[in-house]
Amino acid sequence: MAKGKLVADEIEHSSVGSVNTQFVVKGSAKSWVNFNGTSTVAIRTSLNSSGLVDDGAGRYHVNFTNNMSTSYSVSGSAGTDGSTNTTAFFSTGSGHSNNGHASDLATGSYTILITYATANPLDYEIVCGDVNGDLA
Repeated sequence: MAKGKLVADEIEHSSVGSVNTQFVVKGSAKSWVNFNGTSTVAIRTSLNSSGLVDDGAGRYHVNFTNNMSTSYSVSGSAGTDGSTNTTAFFSTGSGHSNNGHASDLATGSYTILITYATANPLDYEIVCGDVNGDLA
């Protein structure tokens, strides 16, 4: 089967309107991950995330299936299903306390640091990361 190329400047829905394709291409998450961050750390579901490494309490390293460009953004959240430690701080990087470092945003991976209100790294049951930017 031959591969082809579809070129479109606009996508239109019959009843809701249309959108310029630049918003679809530039505005879509290029990677996301939802994983268990306690005991046996494992990805529940993901897009463009090929693996996960537990780097210690509250620290995780997420690998991309397809590399990102040299600059992108990561956002995320962490939580539990009943613990008293319900307020988590999510940052990218493996820095001290809850400070992330841009150098931890590599084209093939990024590092997540989850801390509790005391700024101590802490594992959470539900960790989600979302990456926006351009693929390499």
